[in-house]
Amino acid sequence: MILMLSLSVRAEDANENPSKNLPPELQGIGINEKPGNLLPLDAPFIDERGRPRALGDYFKTGKPVILQIGYFGCPHLCDMVSRGMIDTLKSLELDLGKDFSMLYVSFDPKETYIDGYNKKKNLVAEYNREGAGDAWHMLVGDPRSVGAITEATGFGYKWVQSQGQFSHAAVMMVITPDGKVARYLYPSEAGMKFRGQTLKLSLVEASQGKVGSFGDQILLMCLHYSEGQYSLAATRLMKFGGAVTLVALSCVLLVMFKRDGRRHRLVEDSVASG
Repeated sequence: MILMLSLSVRAEDANENPSKNLPPELQGIGINEKPGNLLPLDAPFIDERGRPRALGDYFKTGKPVILQIGYFGCPHLCDMVSRGMIDTLKSLELDLGKDFSMLYVSFDPKETYIDGYNKKKNLVAEYNREGAGDAWHMLVGDPRSVGAITEATGFGYKWVQSQGQFSHAAVMMVITPDGKVARYLYPSEAGMKFRGQTLKLSLVEASQGKVGSFGDQILLMCLHYSEGQYSLAATRLMKFGGAVTLVALSCVLLVMFKRDGRRHRLVEDSVASG
């Protein structure tokens, strides 16, 4: 129950007004969004194979990264969020490994890389696309490293003794290839799936157009990101429409000039031959 309730907690409820209509289990959690913040790239972690790695090791491919913070043994919410993301990713033509990477960081100090290995095995099998295993990484770290990444992303969580589990929010974050927070993505209220277009455009935008199609980049020019999704922006649309009109008019004028030039030459040739 606690974890399901935490799905709807956002910064304005959990952080700015922690006592407003919230039970004690939900106070102090939620997301304090920090777009543009740089992750602690020098923070040490252990990957799913027991290898020491710096967080920055996962930001050397030039591709955006989808980041999940939670814990591998979460009995409800974390797994639902992971699988909701997988369902959404399956609907996209972008591929894990080719177009982006995945990072799952555990904040549970009791978990080990073996827990991460087992979790990864299940998630990669469900995603079921070639190359995913090389681009989906599960990390555990000491409290200092975990605290550094939760502080950088504004991710709040707490241990609830009466429930024997952690309370936290449901969120995925899109990180730029150089390790900066780009977008916070929340599951839709109707279920645990994420908005496919929002996820895709967030990855396209975070990569500065290096992934996705030309059409996706054009679409971004006409959309504005607000309240967790992209929507038509009148100003951008008008500017884009004006630019298209200008290009079209230029093409028409160019064709007309060429035709007039040909007609003028024909007349001259006719006069010369007469």
